[in-house]
Amino acid sequence: MIPGAEDMRSFGERVARGLNQIAEETGSGGTGAAILHGGVITEICHQITGSRPFAFMQVDNTSITRVVRFAEGRWLLRYFNETAHLR
Repeated sequence: MIPGAEDMRSFGERVARGLNQIAEETGSGGTGAAILHGGVITEICHQITGSRPFAFMQVDNTSITRVVRFAEGRWLLRYFNETAHLR
């Protein structure tokens, strides 16, 4: 833990609220986008997949991670750390 840093539970709750807010504001059938820090992307992927914490730590700068929220509320990690657009 970094001294004075937000605890992981609070961070995870804040990330979940933000992700849900983006999905709600985007609406059903829409496509939203967010420019995020690697730590936030790591936490989103952890929450969606139920992985161990920090399993998705390797996030390249300007990579694309795509998540999908289905109508019933289920989330899917479609792809992670995609960099084909950089070639």
